[in-house]
Amino acid sequence: MEDLTLKELESLANDYFDCKLSRQEETALREVLLMSPLRSDTIDACRLEMGLEALMKQDGRRRRLSPPVPRRRFATLRWVSVAASAAVLLSLCIGLLGNGFGQGAQTDIYAEVYINGRPVTDRAQAREYAERQRREALATMNDFMEASADSLRVCLQELGQPDFR
Repeated sequence: MEDLTLKELESLANDYFDCKLSRQEETALREVLLMSPLRSDTIDACRLEMGLEALMKQDGRRRRLSPPVPRRRFATLRWVSVAASAAVLLSLCIGLLGNGFGQGAQTDIYAEVYINGRPVTDRAQAREYAERQRREALATMNDFMEASADSLRVCLQELGQPDFR
């Protein structure tokens, strides 16, 4: 274990964070980290974590530090947050534009409407089709926001964080 490359050492550090190493492997990794001149964010974080664990053992208290949260959960939580923010922003824009906020003084809007490749000349039919499409889009967006909130709630529970409501 003495002649490890940077990538191999980072891989072992990631295995340590994911709790995949045995106690013997952890002890060997600790010794390598003490002697190795190699540095990276992952390796330094592993050194720090192992140092904290050693201090806790020396302190005489048998408290166990909570295991580090794998980066995959943070990445998932980040993407869920981005998706939820995008959904809220999109629904806000649609709501404001749908209520006439963005129209200003313009009252006549010219549009040609096609349904399945055929032009629609009846304004009532075009308006009814557009309204049906809008309701379906809002329902889909609402389903997406609920699924996103549920996913975020599950991630927060896995991280041991309180609910966001």
